[in-house]
Amino acid sequence: MVEKMRMRYNSRVLYKQGAVRGILTALKNGQLVGILADQADFKESGILIDVMGRKAWASKAPVVIAQKSGAPLLPTFIHREGERQIITFYPEHNFSGDMSETGIKKETQALSRYVENFVVSHPTQWYWVHRRWKRAGEPS
Repeated sequence: MVEKMRMRYNSRVLYKQGAVRGILTALKNGQLVGILADQADFKESGILIDVMGRKAWASKAPVVIAQKSGAPLLPTFIHREGERQIITFYPEHNFSGDMSETGIKKETQALSRYVENFVVSHPTQWYWVHRRWKRAGEPS
């Protein structure tokens, strides 16, 4: 159902397996790419950051992809106000260029702050259906 909804607007869904190659190809072809960056990740592929004051595994893929491709990253959110849908585009996030593990963690944390700030501003419109803090030793 969700995939059908997303594809209704002439977009396509790339699944995690092999997604980086598809994303880099799309960016090279001048296409826009949206990444849902609020999902819990695994220790093997993610990085441990603070999310709402608790440790959680986050994907470092948005940082790595943006830095490798040179594509700008625009934090974007949508929320309801009455019958209207409001889309908020933040200014382009500027990366430091530090591709060390420390640099990637710093940038991943910075991107997570956009999500946190949005959730705090619109708490009734954020719906996490998964345990965001699982696998990080934090209670859900």
